Amino acid sequence: MDLDVDLNTVLPFELQNPKRPGDGITARQLLTHTSYLRDGLFYAEHYACGDPRFSLAIWLKEYLTPGGAFYNAQQNFQDWEPGSRFQYTNISFGLLAYIVELKSGIRFPEYCRRNIFARLNMDSTSWMLADSGLSRHVVPYTWVENSTARGPTWG
Repeated sequence: MDLDVDLNTVLPFELQNPKRPGDGITARQLLTHTSYLRDGLFYAEHYACGDPRFSLAIWLKEYLTPGGAFYNAQQNFQDWEPGSRFQYTNISFGLLAYIVELKSGIRFPEYCRRNIFARLNMDSTSWMLADSGLSRHVVPYTWVENSTARGPTWG
């Protein structure tokens, strides 16, 4: 895939920043955290460990398109020109995973299993809890403090 092509040539829905409607974004900008996407309050308030309730296709369309259940023009987009500034965003990597799904024709967890984990003999590694041996499960961003499971707070 050309990393510098406008993502609207790849996505099945239109991605448009309401603050900069003339600017497209590219996979390179997603990879370098220089796109106009932002982890808005909906993302922060609904972040949780566990298997997702929605496919990437549904979640991203609802987050990035007007009228979507998770869409917020002010919270989900930056007002700067793509490529001009850096700000880390998880949404960018969700969108990149979705692009892998579109290009490969298979879900991202399965793509990773076949093309990364299996090739590296990582037989106990998966994206989804449902596919894991929970006795060997590691929870990111969580720790035990005074016998209580703790985690960060966003938003």
